[in-house]
Amino acid sequence: MNNTYYVYAYLRQDGTPYYIGKGIGQRAWKHVKQDITHPPKDTKRIILLKEQLSEVDAFNLEKQLIAQHGRIDTGTGILRNRTDGGDGTGGIIRPKITCSKCGKDSDPGNHKRFHGDACTGTRNQILLKGPSTCLHCGITCRGCNYKKYHGPLCWKNPTSVRFGKVPRHIKSLYTSNQCQIPTT
Repeated sequence: MNNTYYVYAYLRQDGTPYYIGKGIGQRAWKHVKQDITHPPKDTKRIILLKEQLSEVDAFNLEKQLIAQHGRIDTGTGILRNRTDGGDGTGGIIRPKITCSKCGKDSDPGNHKRFHGDACTGTRNQILLKGPSTCLHCGITCRGCNYKKYHGPLCWKNPTSVRFGKVPRHIKSLYTSNQCQIPTT
């Protein structure tokens, strides 16, 4: 049986805990960067509550202590923990962010990728599905090239800034197929 786990707490300056966790090795002193709970700069405010526990015992003690002190996000106590403990990150509560341009909710991990400054007002469905066929030139391609060269930016679209300018990758298609480039 591996009894190398421990339960630790991060203390505020007044001595009350603000985070309780289960760890092994240097976990109590080195949290991951994405984590909102950072260790206190003063390492004297990091305390090991109980050492030499099995993983199951450490999870159980962590769960018991979190229940005893309560969580801020659920309105039951003083801890910044985002789970009830005993389950790693399985019970985490992630806030949803609503995009101001399209009004859709997303989790923080996908918000920067699909919303905010990257949002076109409506979520770009072209990136989410397979090959698309351009209504202007009839060429079928995948999302990234479609967005870059077709649709509103197509070389055959009279309202496009690229009107009449055949992209290099399309020229090679016509050359390799022994076809002529269609005229606009």
